[in-house]
Amino acid sequence: MTIKQIVNDLLNKKWSLEDLFWLIFMCVIFSTFATPFFGIPIGIIAYFLFFYKDDDLDRMTEKYDYQDKNKKIEHAFIPRKIIDYLKL
Repeated sequence: MTIKQIVNDLLNKKWSLEDLFWLIFMCVIFSTFATPFFGIPIGIIAYFLFFYKDDDLDRMTEKYDYQDKNKKIEHAFIPRKIIDYLKL
């Protein structure tokens, strides 16, 4: 799961008042230890790690899992230019 997929899921989530409270609280807590520049992203990550329900995470993982379990991915981390060069 990529960061972009996590952001999209958090933006599309139906937020309750309790969820918003904990998200803002985490951002404020981590902003006291670091600057707001670092505290807000760390607070969002902390909320995601501590308060995001496993059912929501499992559903999100199934939604964005596009890989075939039996298919081997070749050249997953090699840039396209190198792959084209190797095929010559």
